[in-house]
Amino acid sequence: MSVYMDSVFNPILRQLDFRQEGWRLEHENPWDQHSSIIFKGVVFNEMKGYFASPENVYSQVAQNLLYPTTTYSKVSGGHPISILELTCDQLKAFHAEHYHPSNARFFTYGNFSLCGHLKHLNQDYLQYYVKSAVNTEIPYEPRWLEPVSTVL
Repeated sequence: MSVYMDSVFNPILRQLDFRQEGWRLEHENPWDQHSSIIFKGVVFNEMKGYFASPENVYSQVAQNLLYPTTTYSKVSGGHPISILELTCDQLKAFHAEHYHPSNARFFTYGNFSLCGHLKHLNQDYLQYYVKSAVNTEIPYEPRWLEPVSTVL
């Protein structure tokens, strides 16, 4: 459990890690400095793969049209084009705002002492945070006054 708690609430968000996991520019052939410069990054490549599927493109476009003003219009892993606009500082700011115990739900299961588990969570993590007001309400979309369409 400690590994998960540390990775969520106390991650090491270094620039080098951001470039590895998020995005970076790199020679297509790292041993040939005359090769083309391309975008790379774990998340960037995963999301390129996701959007290589016509079904996923269709699904995302449908969500964008149906829920244009809510969180449901967002791509949870990030759209590849948007990922290229992300900076390490923006990632840190997003993490600080959203990855807070006040915005968390904890689920546990198994044959263990619940009181011991909760004590561990509080002593090692939660006691170091000040409770913040979090608004997780997702508003209804306004009713359309006319049909909406798109071309894929």
